[in-house]
Amino acid sequence: MAMVLTELGAPQEITSDGQYNIFRYSYQISKSFRFNPGLLLRLFSPVSVPISTTAGNAGRDIFEVTFDREGTVQDFTFWLRSPEVAFNPWPF
Repeated sequence: MAMVLTELGAPQEITSDGQYNIFRYSYQISKSFRFNPGLLLRLFSPVSVPISTTAGNAGRDIFEVTFDREGTVQDFTFWLRSPEVAFNPWPF
């Protein structure tokens, strides 16, 4: 258990069922696209028009480590949801 805490730090959530302790680490993945057509208009117009459009999506990945009563790792699991987060180059 000490080695996991040293490498990963404190978990965001700890649950226990009396026999096992589960450490849950989560992190968020976000992907976005920003388009500013006002920059293109500067080539043809002396006036700069501040226009921008942003599109994005976010997902959360979870890593769980299960310990027995003695603190020995029994199992670990990844819940990968970030592949569901798609990069969309079209801003609409």
